[in-house]
Amino acid sequence: MVGEGMSEGGMGGGGGAMSQEAESGRLRAWVLVSAQDPANAAGALMDAARTEDYVLVRADGVSYGNVNLIVPVVQLKTGGLNKALTDIRKVPGVTNATAARVNWHRPDPDSGNNEHIEGSNAWG
Repeated sequence: MVGEGMSEGGMGGGGGAMSQEAESGRLRAWVLVSAQDPANAAGALMDAARTEDYVLVRADGVSYGNVNLIVPVVQLKTGGLNKALTDIRKVPGVTNATAARVNWHRPDPDSGNNEHIEGSNAWG
């Protein structure tokens, strides 16, 4: 479910944006994906990575229990994260996708980079 799980910044003291969505106007999340063939699923995801509602920044192959892909997502319009989850879950071979919504982060990925979605920082 959206908003459940770990945040990108982890737990602990301040220093990050308390409401990154309000500050940046964009909601971010890490989507934890289980796929039967993660390489093929990643390819399918990146074929349609940008819509008017969201951007799938990349797909990283990982080993973490049943999770074998992590996909950073930037919501561009209200409801974009839910649309991204729906689209990710429709990819053939994807058996589960769960969003870990970012509540704050340190440092701010938008610092001095308004083109961050396709830029060269942690989200691009």
